[in-house]
Amino acid sequence: MKTLKLLFIVPALVFATVFSFAQDDVYYSPNNKQKKEKEEKDFNPKKRKINSGYVFIDGKYVEPPYRFKVKGNSLYINKQKACTQPTYSWAIELKKKDIYRAGYPPCVAKDSDWDERKNCKIEGLDVSYDYMMKKYYLKKYKVDVAYDSIVNYYSNYPNVKSFEEFEDLGSGYYKIICYNGYETLYQFDKDNFIKKHSEKKSKKTNDVLEMYSKVFKSGLNEGWVYFLNSELSLKKSGLITESELIEICMYDTLNSVPSEEIITTFTNNKKDIINEVLEEYKNNNSFKNRVKNAKRLSP
Repeated sequence: MKTLKLLFIVPALVFATVFSFAQDDVYYSPNNKQKKEKEEKDFNPKKRKINSGYVFIDGKYVEPPYRFKVKGNSLYINKQKACTQPTYSWAIELKKKDIYRAGYPPCVAKDSDWDERKNCKIEGLDVSYDYMMKKYYLKKYKVDVAYDSIVNYYSNYPNVKSFEEFEDLGSGYYKIICYNGYETLYQFDKDNFIKKHSEKKSKKTNDVLEMYSKVFKSGLNEGWVYFLNSELSLKKSGLITESELIEICMYDTLNSVPSEEIITTFTNNKKDIINEVLEEYKNNNSFKNRVKNAKRLSP
């Protein structure tokens, strides 16, 4: 497994910035001072473009630099709709008298997938069992204890064989393996949970999108490759490493690529990912040239 390390210090950039300020001091003039003050005022790290990593949207390679924007219930990258996020029933506010220990949804059996729990709603309230149990734990315990209780609740679902932290992507990710063999990743970050509920904010779709966009930006800065679908949620996205991407491009056809050997990163839809990479490598000269340059520079 490759580890997604969150590194934010770029020595070359720091040096360039210091050198630039030093020049301003040496070649001082009123005009230079005004220019410097304007640059400092306009500088905003959030607006910085990202030149590393790779993005595919609906099977098509998107050329860097990458800029993110959240609008409505969708995430946009370079003004292209990258993915959507469903509007959750989390915004429904329950009165304290209506909150109780709901237990596990009756629609979930031992051979169910993880997502099947969403099909059961509590009669008369139109909320999920997960939502009710979250409300119950928050009502009964302090926020940090409520978080641990929810994790324990998830890990003891009747269809869950294993619910363990997945440290390869940093904190807040859990790898779930069901008894029927279904595997998936589930993001449930403790710091965000505590901050959100300590401040008593209502859950909004945009909060989720902003959180994921930060994850994507960090991943791109580390050279990860993201595969997104404009009509699907963020949880349906796929990812691989740049080295896996380069290795895929050494093959001619989908059938000739041993997906399980090349893509060792935990991700969904490996065959779809390989097919998208090969199609773009064959038809998109910009992508092909970038991969060739990356291959030449790789150790």
